[in-house]
Amino acid sequence: MDYLILIVINKKTIKYLFIYFLIITVEDLRENVEYTNYTAESKIIIWLWELLHSYDKSKRAAFL
Repeated sequence: MDYLILIVINKKTIKYLFIYFLIITVEDLRENVEYTNYTAESKIIIWLWELLHSYDKSKRAAFL
């Protein structure tokens, strides 16, 4: 007998998969981001990376 298994994945599940199973770090994000109208030296971008470093895993997941 064959069974069809249906798995429903929502946005929240995907976010947690990225954070907890793939272990995306702030450094990974920083190294792979592409800026439009900003640079890595832009004040707002520097602030963003500082803010993300201060977040715990839960807050980082919510950010993603």
